[in-house]
Amino acid sequence: MPGKAWLRQVIVFVGLGLRGEGGVRRCRRILELRWFTLLRPRRDVIMSPPGEPSTRRNFERLCLITLRNGVSMPRRPDPLTPTQSPWHLLGAAIRHWRGDRTQRELGDAVHVDNSVISEYERGTVHPSADTVRLIDEVTGAGGHLIALHAFAVEFDVLRAGIRRGRPPHTEDDEMERRATVRLLAALSAGAALPLDSLELLRSGLNRALGQADDLDELEAAAYELAYAIRVLPPREFIAKAAPRLADVQYVARHRRDLEQAGLQRVTGQMSALLAIALHELGDPSAARRWWRTARKAADASGDLGLRVWVRGRHAFTESCALRPVDAASLIAEAEALAAGKMSAGLMEARIARSMVEIGSGDAGHDPDLLAKFDEDASRLPDAVAGERAAIWGWSQERHVWERAATCVLIGDPEVYDELTHQARRETNPRAQGILQMRKSMCLVRMGEVEQAVEETARVYGGLPAQHRTTAVRLWADRIVSALPQQAEGLPAVRELRALVAS
Repeated sequence: MPGKAWLRQVIVFVGLGLRGEGGVRRCRRILELRWFTLLRPRRDVIMSPPGEPSTRRNFERLCLITLRNGVSMPRRPDPLTPTQSPWHLLGAAIRHWRGDRTQRELGDAVHVDNSVISEYERGTVHPSADTVRLIDEVTGAGGHLIALHAFAVEFDVLRAGIRRGRPPHTEDDEMERRATVRLLAALSAGAALPLDSLELLRSGLNRALGQADDLDELEAAAYELAYAIRVLPPREFIAKAAPRLADVQYVARHRRDLEQAGLQRVTGQMSALLAIALHELGDPSAARRWWRTARKAADASGDLGLRVWVRGRHAFTESCALRPVDAASLIAEAEALAAGKMSAGLMEARIARSMVEIGSGDAGHDPDLLAKFDEDASRLPDAVAGERAAIWGWSQERHVWERAATCVLIGDPEVYDELTHQARRETNPRAQGILQMRKSMCLVRMGEVEQAVEETARVYGGLPAQHRTTAVRLWADRIVSALPQQAEGLPAVRELRALVAS
């Protein structure tokens, strides 16, 4: 039977004989494989003697052996579920660090079968410590896989102890805390893992809410973080905050004798700070999930000031986002809760409303906008106006910062000198960059387009990568959007667009 006809007959014959119509489809897929891959495992059985052409019988034997041995066709990798357990998280990390290597290449390097690598990644088989150490070395994970493996092992030991009915507050408690800190060190170190792995911790906090420590140390830690969020790059802040969140999670699970409302207040504060950092890092979806946790904890705490601040600050963050979501509803919630009582949270909501109005083009026609802003600030309690370190205060410095931004956006050129004065006093590189780009926006308004573009490119390009946050990119985008149409052909404008896009 010449040509392809006999091949089709073999496919139908073997497929129907072994697997029915599904076998026909599977045999047809066999032809799509490379011959070398199929023949290599059974070369002595399938191949014809040297010098002799392949025969129909050899091909039939090839199909039979392939089907009987269950040779599978290439397919997409199974989806991973890193939040299912610590072992699944380790598997997701192995796949992340494997990079462009195939499972076979990694298996050869660490002396295990590629199918075992697949099981490691799916969390169905638990690798030994020696194997994880080899994988860590081969992939260049820098000890992160080793830390995750240690966490998974200690978690299993802890769980086994709980199942045997050990009483709480034994050595297992400290083991759990150490294991959690190891996990967080692996999650927060550089780009070791995708940031959404923090979802594992967020879920644990949500489950733990409702249990309750002497809160002095945790409240002090929250205050320290409320200062750090203003000065540290977002990724560095997350690394600093993660162990503190582990402490809160541990306390929520094991210290039921302590004040529940205070614990939920600290949880709300820390969750909001982490949401701010994630937003600045360019992950708005993860940030919004942490904002939801912050709102839940703040509401449970009964702290009205915190409830207003979480909503107001979230609204402000959304109003300054590249793609804002629900800022108006958050503003309304904050104002309704505040009921006219001035607080830092209500100021956040008011400035967010101004940003929304400016974005829609309505604020430029309100000559009293700045006067209202100043009046609101004058009514703040002394404790709020005097808070200069923590982000949940509204000091005179913060007021001047936000007022100047509003002046820039409504097109007031007189603010240029004030911005120059602020930039001289500022030491944080990210804040300096924002101030310089605000000055560039003023130059655009004054018609000095080429100078504005050159200054923006110089400032943005000179910032360290860790300080090119969402807020910095937002100001660069605002400048590009404000350029007149006739400036589009300038080489400096094209260069700036390419720099911001990169």
